[in-house]
Amino acid sequence: MTITDFEAAMKAAIPNSYPDAAPAGVRPCVVYSVYGFRPITGDDRNQMGIPKVQLDVLTRNSLDPLLDAVTDVLFDLELPYSVQ
Repeated sequence: MTITDFEAAMKAAIPNSYPDAAPAGVRPCVVYSVYGFRPITGDDRNQMGIPKVQLDVLTRNSLDPLLDAVTDVLFDLELPYSVQ
């Protein structure tokens, strides 16, 4: 999966998702940012870099259904994630 595929899946499931920054005053929304890569090694060298993506889920309260929508997208795409 590419970053473009990920962005398309997020936009399809969550219309209020934005790369890098949300417009002023838009809540609830999801902001996603690529912040590095995890290398996959083989044959004594890096074969591929898997992008790391940070998702900031901005809600008005902790019970917002947007939280479940984000985890549903990640589950459907079979992407690993951790909640910080």
